[in-house]
Amino acid sequence: MPTERPQSFYKEDDPLEKVIEAKVKKRARDNGWLTYKWVSPNNRGVLDDIMINPETEEVWFVEFKRKGKTWTAKQADVRDDLIAAGQKTKLIDSIEEGYKFFK
Repeated sequence: MPTERPQSFYKEDDPLEKVIEAKVKKRARDNGWLTYKWVSPNNRGVLDDIMINPETEEVWFVEFKRKGKTWTAKQADVRDDLIAAGQKTKLIDSIEEGYKFFK
């Protein structure tokens, strides 16, 4: 018998990371951005996605988190490496923030 999840699991004001990621990525694609899931099995700290705006040639490495959460130590290391290499990184912890960023 499946276990029932706590009510907070479904709250609109505190969506799960995967919900934030899915909605923001859809909005970004609808606005012309290319979105690629970044998966690196031997490097657990890589950020969630690579987002590219073909019009402006902007490239962002994006990490999605639940509201108020922050980088893990490994993600912070990867973020710092990317910044040192001249890349842009962004942590998005709400649907609204993502919608504003990828308008």
